[in-house]
Amino acid sequence: MSLTQQPAFDSRFENLEKDAVFIRKRKATVACFITRMFLLGAEYAIILPSIWLYLKKFNVEPWFLGIVIAVYPFAAIISLPVVGYLFDKLKRIKEIILILNSFEIIGNIVYAIPISKWMVFMGRFLAGLGDGFYACATSEVVHTYPVSQRTGIFALLELGRVLGITFGPALNFFLSKVDVQIGGWRIDSGTSPGLFMALLWILCQVITIYYTSNLSLLIEERARYYPNIKLDTRGLNFDCSKESKRMRETSLCESLNDEEPLISQTKLSFKLYKSTNGALYVDDNLTEEESWAESNNSDFSTSLNSSKILPPKSDLLKLFLTLCTTEILCIFYADLVLWLAQTEFEVLLPLITQESYNWGENYVSVVYMVGGVWLMIVFFLIYKFAEKLKIKDQHFILISLIFTVLALLLMMCEQIPDSKDIKKRLPIFISICVLIFSTIPLNLVAVKSLVSKLTPREKQGLAQGVYSSIGRVALILGPILASAAFSHLIIFATVMSVLCIIGLVWFVLNLGNIRRKITLMDLRNS
Repeated sequence: MSLTQQPAFDSRFENLEKDAVFIRKRKATVACFITRMFLLGAEYAIILPSIWLYLKKFNVEPWFLGIVIAVYPFAAIISLPVVGYLFDKLKRIKEIILILNSFEIIGNIVYAIPISKWMVFMGRFLAGLGDGFYACATSEVVHTYPVSQRTGIFALLELGRVLGITFGPALNFFLSKVDVQIGGWRIDSGTSPGLFMALLWILCQVITIYYTSNLSLLIEERARYYPNIKLDTRGLNFDCSKESKRMRETSLCESLNDEEPLISQTKLSFKLYKSTNGALYVDDNLTEEESWAESNNSDFSTSLNSSKILPPKSDLLKLFLTLCTTEILCIFYADLVLWLAQTEFEVLLPLITQESYNWGENYVSVVYMVGGVWLMIVFFLIYKFAEKLKIKDQHFILISLIFTVLALLLMMCEQIPDSKDIKKRLPIFISICVLIFSTIPLNLVAVKSLVSKLTPREKQGLAQGVYSSIGRVALILGPILASAAFSHLIIFATVMSVLCIIGLVWFVLNLGNIRRKITLMDLRNS
């Protein structure tokens, strides 16, 4: 794709941040994203604690529980690249989210029908297809926010998910008390979580319909009609109160659903002006002598006609080669080992506390609650200070790898003291929790933001879908490896430490390449 066909965000609409209508719609759209992330986190916290008791009604073996839990991220692995590819093609985030919400609604209703264990399995699979939201939401942020603001917005999105995970157990407490009969359908502690989530997803549908906008599509369409125009206040001061002209103010967010095109394809009979507030004005009351298309602005007309040429079709092979560069591969490897370490720790946490410290469920719940609060604090700090302090995404990833290595080394130390000496082991265990819970938000936000800067903007959907799929692979492998590693924690910590150190060294060696690639990608998109 040529550089002139798809200008970068900042050069295409230089003063976009001063378009009040656009800013309002963008804030509403991001608020919808955060709401949906909250529901994803709440669903995780509501369904998982009750799913084993629900499956016991069908006399299943414990291995089937693992399959049901794993089928959700497996469905997401399928959905993420597909949804990302569709977003790259269509840029219709609103319609895509409505479809994904429908999968969540149907999946949770199917989950709540207590006919067979396979209904539970199919319900979780259908709900997992809705997890493709990550690919399109991330891409929409890339298309509608400047590079400097993306890391903070990604932190806000993840903060919404953590809020859902934190408050989900409180909702589950009330759902566990439900026991009603509707005809032959008994709604109890096993089926009520599915029905409750289905109702919340229906509410999310309504919110999406009214508050989500296809802003990236709108930017692309308006750039096609106004390829050489920047919404910039640093221009002529135009007095829009002139009585001799009938002026019509247009915003970037003017509806694209009109049957008539925004600009006539046969004759351009208007002039464009910029006011002091950055708005674009169109004078559509011109005489023949003043007609722009017939007089002295043929260059603009030629440029406008050439902008109707659509970009070439996506080249999947080219994207594959882009994702297979050394810089991207080292980031993906670091992300995979970090996700593995984090998911394994989440599984090991209740096992270690209950078996080694003899803690009850209440104490374990307190650890998760405190960890959730700490996650929210870290996400908020990233949102608030990442842009102001100009902390690079590469630095966040380095910190994540270092913290994870330290946590794994401490895990080995925690196993050395005598098992009865709790006073020596507890401070080490608390340090491990702080390091791991600090690593999670840094990794989640930084890798996502860095991938967006190293891949072409027009292929963001598919690139983010592939990236997000890596985390889902870790969600499947992590619990399996952790269950086998519990009896051999020192060996587990040693192996994971080596893998993380390899990722750390590889990443450090590629820091120069990553910086150069970011610069080249900025030039490509400018």
